[in-house]
Amino acid sequence: EIRELCWVIDELSEHYIPRLESIESVMEVQYFDKSKSFDEGFRLIQIRRSLWVLLLCFAREFQSSKGNTKWHVFDQNTNFLQVYGEFNNSHISPGYHAALYPERIDNVSFSSFQYDDNDLWVVWKPVNFPWQSKLENYSVEKIWSAKKTYDWLVNELIPYACYYYSNKGVFKSFIKRHSYQKFLRTFEIEHYCYPNNRHLNLDISKLLSKDDCLRVAYQLQIHFTIVEKVYLKANEVKTLYNLLISYLRLNPLEFYDGGYGYVINKISNENARNVSELINELVRYLDYIPDGDQNPCLLDHAFRGLIEIMEHGNIEFDTRRIQEFSESIMALWKSKEQYEKMKRMQEF
Repeated sequence: EIRELCWVIDELSEHYIPRLESIESVMEVQYFDKSKSFDEGFRLIQIRRSLWVLLLCFAREFQSSKGNTKWHVFDQNTNFLQVYGEFNNSHISPGYHAALYPERIDNVSFSSFQYDDNDLWVVWKPVNFPWQSKLENYSVEKIWSAKKTYDWLVNELIPYACYYYSNKGVFKSFIKRHSYQKFLRTFEIEHYCYPNNRHLNLDISKLLSKDDCLRVAYQLQIHFTIVEKVYLKANEVKTLYNLLISYLRLNPLEFYDGGYGYVINKISNENARNVSELINELVRYLDYIPDGDQNPCLLDHAFRGLIEIMEHGNIEFDTRRIQEFSESIMALWKSKEQYEKMKRMQEF
């Protein structure tokens, strides 16, 4: 009976998961974490409460009924942001386009304690349409997707609102345009919020630099710190350790002031005394890596050692080296993506 139940679940998932992924694709919510407070909401960015208040003030000043510029696109409310176009505004089509709500930071995980209590999440919600229908309304002209709203928020609204209130009342239209362009040259969005770049524009097969490789390595290290179980084939894990062995052999015995102490302490289970002993230990370990359940802690430590060597070692990340890195961790990255996909599916 259990075998039959598993078969039914597998058959159902073949239809259920692709359908949810198609909805995600249309609404472009796959880049963002689910809100804890809004059933249909997704967290776009973290910002200071003072910036949220500034955006509300900007929205009240630029209500859609008060003018027809590209910024007169806000509905009348005092607690959240709704993008709304009047019929006489040529810059935006009529009707509602996006809704943004504030959500408190939930200090329930270790990572959440890194942020100030004066921060909040900006949450995107679908505009008055159930997810199961009206998906054809999602477009640049009609209802904005989560990613479209995120791009507008980070690249347009926040920069202009900050500029507007820093210069309010001291310029005319031509000077305003010129001054805004000058303002943008020194504007850095990271000083105003925490942009969500965890999932955006990261194609594991198109890494271009050492920094790209490090970003991937860091994400995988964090992933294996969080997960309790991971299922991988032995060969998929061996590629990581072979990469680690290769990096160890490429560097001198003391490749930076701290030496290999940190790397050895994180990776060795046999109290290796030097790099040569660590390499021999890892080579022996390759023969004992099982198929199936893997120890996430060992993978976490392997990536910690790998990151340490990448950051402080003398490895030149040319095209060949980047490709080697990408191919070596491809299966682990796909495992991480699958885990995150299933986690998202559970939240629907």
